Amino acid sequence: MKATLSTGEKLIQEGFTQGWIEGWIEEVIEGRRQSLLEALHHRFGRIPADVERRIAQATDAELRSWLARTFTAATLDQVFA
Repeated sequence: MKATLSTGEKLIQEGFTQGWIEGWIEEVIEGRRQSLLEALHHRFGRIPADVERRIAQATDAELRSWLARTFTAATLDQVFA
């Protein structure tokens, strides 16, 4: 026979699942940040501190856009245009 979870147990389980998902998403975004920094460094050399701060505060959509531009931009400024 399957045990039925109490309301409190269900809330705990839902909270755990939500926390796990949010943590996983943050890890993916952090991986994008690191990939972007590595690509920029490889392509353009030293990355200015203001660019690093901008990347640290960027949304996932911004990171994805900038990473794609890294492959075709002639300058660092063009990546963020």
